[in-house]
Amino acid sequence: MPIVKAIYLGFNPELVRRNGVYHDLSQVLAKLSSSFEEVHRLITVSIKWKPKGKFLVQNARSVFLVGNDFTPQKDPSPPFFEGQPELAEMLVKSGEAAGLWIEGTEVGGITVSEWELFKLLAPEHRKVLPISLSQMSPEAHRKWGIAVKKGGQKWSEPMGILVTGSLSYRPDLLNLNPSLSNQTDGLPEQSKNALSDAKKFDEEVIRIFTSGSFNQMDEMNRDLFKAAQPEGGLASHYFLWGVLGDKAKGKLEYYSTPSTGTGCAVFSFSI
Repeated sequence: MPIVKAIYLGFNPELVRRNGVYHDLSQVLAKLSSSFEEVHRLITVSIKWKPKGKFLVQNARSVFLVGNDFTPQKDPSPPFFEGQPELAEMLVKSGEAAGLWIEGTEVGGITVSEWELFKLLAPEHRKVLPISLSQMSPEAHRKWGIAVKKGGQKWSEPMGILVTGSLSYRPDLLNLNPSLSNQTDGLPEQSKNALSDAKKFDEEVIRIFTSGSFNQMDEMNRDLFKAAQPEGGLASHYFLWGVLGDKAKGKLEYYSTPSTGTGCAVFSFSI
């Protein structure tokens, strides 16, 4: 049975908590949880897990929480989650058939910051399969998404997929003097222009994700991308394109700019 639900979480979890929008996000994800009632297994895709030259699939029977830099915790303890080694093997074979370098691994997991949000979306689920992005090209990520979709079709139960990514991410441009009423006060004109372009990048991603226009990803203005500097580049965007196909239309569940130059969004897709 195919992947039937997808959620794209486009934000930096640590930034969300620092800037006071965690409460709003938690309410949005809690409302979305009802759409996952039919889903028995989750594939999680972390923007923080990006090995060089290959994609990884966690094939362990137990999945633990890991640090936000994806290093194992010294004393792993519950909550831990039931892994999916059989499904992992299917995805590895599907990726290899697509000509990608895919490896199963015992290491990996779900970062603490990400799970704080994942559990709001699917609090009863304990069967999860973490898979990685990589440092390869956007097109390689699209192929990986297609392979994951094909591999998932061979599974007997409906699945959901949670993808973390990023919209604009330019905290480096901010003037963080709290005495200023506007964080752009005192910024050079070049920085203000970059912030404006970062916002336009967010608007372009929202348009593509919600209009059934994933095939326009290759036509995105690269100057806007350079200005926005999304964490993880376009890897998660192209992976999602591969999973969903050209014409998938998502619903924008939430968008805000909790800090000037940073976009925070949640998209949902029924497949």
